[in-house]
Amino acid sequence: MQIGQSHIEIPPGQQSYTVVGKCHSECTRKLIQAPISIFWATNHMHYLGHEMNIQVYRDGVFYTELTNDAIYNYDSPVENKYSTAVQVLPGDEIVTTCKFKSLSRPKTTFYGDATSDEMCFGFLAFYPAANMPFSTCTAWKDISMCNLWITQEHEDCKWADFMYVNANETKRVKDEVLANCKPFGNCLSECKATLEILLQSIHA
Repeated sequence: MQIGQSHIEIPPGQQSYTVVGKCHSECTRKLIQAPISIFWATNHMHYLGHEMNIQVYRDGVFYTELTNDAIYNYDSPVENKYSTAVQVLPGDEIVTTCKFKSLSRPKTTFYGDATSDEMCFGFLAFYPAANMPFSTCTAWKDISMCNLWITQEHEDCKWADFMYVNANETKRVKDEVLANCKPFGNCLSECKATLEILLQSIHA
């Protein structure tokens, strides 16, 4: 099971910067079909990560802690193995808290695969697998990703359409951007103008 936060934007020069990802109770009600038993857990950040924990809340009250790396080390990840598995129920909330130290960075650090980027994920092993067939419950900012995958919408925005370049509206936007913008290049005035027009048409 993967939990945590998919949106990371760490300002430079921070002694400690906190990122939180929640697997909300409404998510676990949909994803966990019957109680699961967690027997293994590990934290995952990159080189700016210095502290991380994963906690479980039941009915809004702290229930238990699955991990607690007071001093996190990317090169020596701690594997937490439980002699007695921790039972998690539909409706429980799982909260992942990551703390980063960016004193060495002159620029903002974002989410990414490279170790020069950052991540904030927890990985949990549980049984029985059949009780949670879809085992990803990450967040993007304060938006629950499980709701997005299940409903394919967020506040009347059919976000899934943006994943498919052949959808009519998505294709129109993509074609306009590629015709007027130079990806990974200079910020052209015609690109700014195109984006302004597209944003106005989207919000209209």
